[in-house]
Amino acid sequence: PGQMFTDVFPGLPDEGATVTFSRELALGREDIGFLTWDHPMVRGSMDLILSSEKGNSVIAVWTKEPAEVPPIVVEAIFVLECVAPAKLHVDRFLPPTPVRMVVDMTGNNLSDQISHDLINRSTRDEESFRLEQNPELLRALMPGMLQGAREHARARKSSILEAAVAEAHAQLDGEAERLKDLLQVNPNVREEEIEIAERHVHEVTKRIAKAHLRLDAVRMVLHTPK
Repeated sequence: PGQMFTDVFPGLPDEGATVTFSRELALGREDIGFLTWDHPMVRGSMDLILSSEKGNSVIAVWTKEPAEVPPIVVEAIFVLECVAPAKLHVDRFLPPTPVRMVVDMTGNNLSDQISHDLINRSTRDEESFRLEQNPELLRALMPGMLQGAREHARARKSSILEAAVAEAHAQLDGEAERLKDLLQVNPNVREEEIEIAERHVHEVTKRIAKAHLRLDAVRMVLHTPK
């Protein structure tokens, strides 16, 4: 504690903790905690990172410039998310889904040509003073580049939502049809049950259709300064 960017770290006691990812080590040492993906500290720290603004906007420069890379590209990560009551379990069909876009200064989609891994391997972080010395760069370019990224993300969004709606119908329509078939041979099946099943399908697909894109992170990549 005390050497962190946050005042409170999930699952960390005031006196600190020693932890390991090794089950064998943890079994032999009672004073060492064992971290798994389900451990409260792990889940809490992931939530902390995802909800924090740290790292949401980054400047980087190429250390190994790919051939014919534009002078400036923007990598924008959107999250396609659906707000719905927990009882609908919409995340079965549409969990929060990242939509990544890379655009040049004219808004052209370069997402397939410039991969996330390529940027990670071939760039280094740059200090923000480069843009502070040239603020017109942000004012002149960023709004248009982000708008281009958003338009491309909306096109991707449509195909994701179509697939999610189709999956919802494939799984949920069968329940209503099963009840209709049972009604023919079983008088204990009520019409209300069928209506509830059909209403459930309608509500789930309606919520999916209203899913929205949220800009989660932006990275501007510049040529290496000479």
